[in-house]
Amino acid sequence: MNFYRKTWDSAEILNAITWVVCCGWIVISLFHSVRGPVFCCIDASDRIQIHAIRDIKTLTQSALLFWVDHGRFPHSLLDLAEDPGDVTDWTPYIEAETLTDPWGNPYVYYMTGEEDTAFEVWSLGADGRFGGEGEAADLALEK
Repeated sequence: MNFYRKTWDSAEILNAITWVVCCGWIVISLFHSVRGPVFCCIDASDRIQIHAIRDIKTLTQSALLFWVDHGRFPHSLLDLAEDPGDVTDWTPYIEAETLTDPWGNPYVYYMTGEEDTAFEVWSLGADGRFGGEGEAADLALEK
């Protein structure tokens, strides 16, 4: 059997690379044309609230990791950033900057349930007080 093996010259290789690059640009352009307008329509206050929700998710996950590592939930959010002193093999779960919301107010951490078996984390919004509407609305993860 005689197998023919094609050899590529430099012009054909350059042509193939050009096609791959052009197709990649087309895919990226299509992605941005669909995704771009949606992102651009989000105003600054919504972006701040999205940042706060992301922080609340991070704090919630960090508290759950603390529970897995130490058999209890942290007494406060500060236990996630600084050694509480009553646990062994403690490592930081978050940076201290994460303890304040985008408006500069501390996140609220509340133990719920019998014998502190559950918790909630939320932001009090721009005004730093319970209640409110719009940018001053309280933010928490939905259950």
